Amino acid sequence: MRRASGVAVIVVAAIAVDISTVILVALLGVVGHQLPGGQPTWVVGVAVAAYFLGGSLAAAVLGRRLEAIGPRRVASAATIVSAVALLAVALGGQWPPVLLLASVASGAAFGLTLPSTNAVLDGVVSPRRLVVVLCVKQAAIPIGLMTSAYASTVVSGIGWRAPFAIAAALSLATVVGFRAVLPARPPASRPLTSAYGPSAERRLTALGWVTLLASLLPGALTGYAFAGLTAAGFANQDAAHLLIVANVLGIASRIVSGLLVQARPELTDLALAGMILTGGGGALLLAIGQATASAVGILVAFTFGWGWSGLMFTSAIRRGLGRPAMAGAVVQSGGMLGSATGPLVMAVTSGVSEPRLGWLLVGGLAVASGGMLSWSLLVPRGR
Repeated sequence: MRRASGVAVIVVAAIAVDISTVILVALLGVVGHQLPGGQPTWVVGVAVAAYFLGGSLAAAVLGRRLEAIGPRRVASAATIVSAVALLAVALGGQWPPVLLLASVASGAAFGLTLPSTNAVLDGVVSPRRLVVVLCVKQAAIPIGLMTSAYASTVVSGIGWRAPFAIAAALSLATVVGFRAVLPARPPASRPLTSAYGPSAERRLTALGWVTLLASLLPGALTGYAFAGLTAAGFANQDAAHLLIVANVLGIASRIVSGLLVQARPELTDLALAGMILTGGGGALLLAIGQATASAVGILVAFTFGWGWSGLMFTSAIRRGLGRPAMAGAVVQSGGMLGSATGPLVMAVTSGVSEPRLGWLLVGGLAVASGGMLSWSLLVPRGR
């Protein structure tokens, strides 16, 4: 293992690469309404869904080959693809086909980058500290995105193309930095163990399904948290303030959960199941539609229902038994598909003005996924 300072630099570089491949969808949320061309407003929404679907498909199709290709090489190539996608939007984002294709490409890049950077960190971070590093990494991504989104509102004053062009240039610079801090042949992850086989694959696949069902809630929160609060009677400003607090709690919970589990790594899955179940309970409170219940529900859903991602990747890597990139790709595929499905479930079942039925469904699915994971902890592995 490397010295702490060297590991910290690699962690920062890995976070920067992850942010580079997810920033396109963040920019669409901030400046997408400024795109010219007269296309329907739903085009940006479809582009966001295409981003997540592209990532899920890429992780599912190529996940098994990430170790063979090399996580460092995959992360670098995917970031370059995302930079090209950002540049394409900067040059031709006014045309819906360009916007949709760029979104799919950037989503595919993120679908491959996150498990690849996790695998890189698995090779340089001690097993005891890996859970904290992954949880910090998962917390840093939304922080970076919020900062980037805020900066883009300033830059967008000179035109909607500028944020995408600047992000493309920064993404290319990130690739250079990422490759510079890693040796020519990065340390390999822990070797494949003799325990890897059909049983381990089944457990990993089951975790992918848990991730898919649990990820409907974060996806729903992305598009409908504000609508849920206003439907419960909150003024727009009060709803916005409550969401700021909820986002901060969601970021903090990722770090705190990693620190708590670090001392008792055998409790990772139990803590993961508890967070998913509790987050699902928060969504069920939102389904009540009453102001106090909705306020508590939002805080609980963001804190626990969106704070488990670092623990999920840690659990996947341990199930991977020497194939961290492949294991992470399974979780990534399920997570991105769930994130794309959540808003669609909310839209189909309830609509923006009255989203209670949608909260009931996504909350129930989160509780079901947490229950599945809890049950797997009770059943002996040999069965």
